[in-house]
Amino acid sequence: MNVTIVRAIDVLDLFIDQPKLSLQEIIQLSGRPKTSILRILQSFEAVGFLKRDSHGDYSLGLKLLQLGHLVSERLDINQIAMPIMEELYLKTGKTIMLSLLQGDKVITVAALETEHPIKIGSSIGRQTPLYAGSPARTILAFQPENKQKTYLDTISLQKLASKTITDKDQLSEVLNKNVKDKYVLSHSEVNDHTTGLSAPIFNHKNEAFAAITIAGITADFTEKEIPELIKDVQASALAISSKFGYHGTF
Repeated sequence: MNVTIVRAIDVLDLFIDQPKLSLQEIIQLSGRPKTSILRILQSFEAVGFLKRDSHGDYSLGLKLLQLGHLVSERLDINQIAMPIMEELYLKTGKTIMLSLLQGDKVITVAALETEHPIKIGSSIGRQTPLYAGSPARTILAFQPENKQKTYLDTISLQKLASKTITDKDQLSEVLNKNVKDKYVLSHSEVNDHTTGLSAPIFNHKNEAFAAITIAGITADFTEKEIPELIKDVQASALAISSKFGYHGTF
């Protein structure tokens, strides 16, 4: 056990019951020497775990609050989405994935794998850039205009598979279409010979923070069944969104 880390966490624990503490209060409550406490506070302030106001008092920083919110959101969405994912899985027989926005990437946080002998290997924890693949592009399409523009201005589009979109003008056109459709159908954008069909999940602020996806090898998606799959994935996305306070329609 790393004693230094434990002592540092003990300092953060002081803020569970106290929203704001002075340096002297932290020293008294922790029972640690002033020099030791100052080192801990300076480190936490540098990484954004704590912030100090004009009076010198400390409170939890934005970075720590963001991490806490992210953990809470992930746990909540997994619990809320899983029954709906299971229904979609039973109806389609295809791999069902749940993806969450994390910074400028999208991370797979839950998956139900198809029983088909050929699988796409959807792994929980896998991250993809926002511009590639149906889950990521779905979330990117519904980001605020200024946020989307900033992302597109700064990102370098790398070719990940045979049909990855690497032209920014083309990507912008596709994103506009995705917003009108309220779904994304992609082929071979992250891995060759794979298809993803995703719909956005919104919260009570009408923010797209996640996506639900029907995925599999491209040969398993027929032109005849895709319209029905679009309805299915949109219905599932709407059902999850409504549980987060979204009152819109698809």
